[in-house]
Amino acid sequence: MAFNIQNFKENLNNYGYIKNNKFEVFVQPPRFMANRTLRVNNREVAIKDLNELLRFRIEQVRIPGANLLSTDIVRYGVGISEKTPYNAQLYDNTFSILLDRNTDLFDFWYNWINGIFNFNGLEPNGNNIFAGGRIPTYTVEYKDEYATTMMIVLYNDAKEIVRTVNLYRAFPTSIGQIPLGWNDNQDLIRIAVSITFSNYSFVGSKIATNSPTQLESA
Repeated sequence: MAFNIQNFKENLNNYGYIKNNKFEVFVQPPRFMANRTLRVNNREVAIKDLNELLRFRIEQVRIPGANLLSTDIVRYGVGISEKTPYNAQLYDNTFSILLDRNTDLFDFWYNWINGIFNFNGLEPNGNNIFAGGRIPTYTVEYKDEYATTMMIVLYNDAKEIVRTVNLYRAFPTSIGQIPLGWNDNQDLIRIAVSITFSNYSFVGSKIATNSPTQLESA
């Protein structure tokens, strides 16, 4: 069948399209940070306020994907092989976050990661290293304490929600390095935070059984 530009236009008009710049990300603080205060340089910031700030600062994210892991088998013992799935692999996500002027958001993610595995201890109060501070314990927290739920919400041009994706038992696994340079006087500082999760869901998306009326009309 020859390509018909009119049919193509009608398809776009009838079904529309979705843009990739209308979204929000909601991050629920983990249990060990909930209802707590972040103290930075003698300032105190409520964790819930940083949670709200993140809504406007996560400027890039990816809707999760999945990959079926498979093995090659020869069904009848001879002949060509075919792939048979045996597991699913979920891809980690990455948040690109525009930092605030006090870098409180960096401290939010840093303390989260350090709370999962304590690799840095506490900063000393004086010139003596660890004087008044605390050496790292190099211990891992219980997962129920640091894993949480994150939500990606996608909107259309009419500001209506068209897709909600929940990431379950999610937590950060890394914070990217921040490049600085004296000749870079225009760029804004961003951080890349890698997120892993146990599973995810597209809210409201499922295969439904056809009703008898639908089967008759089909």
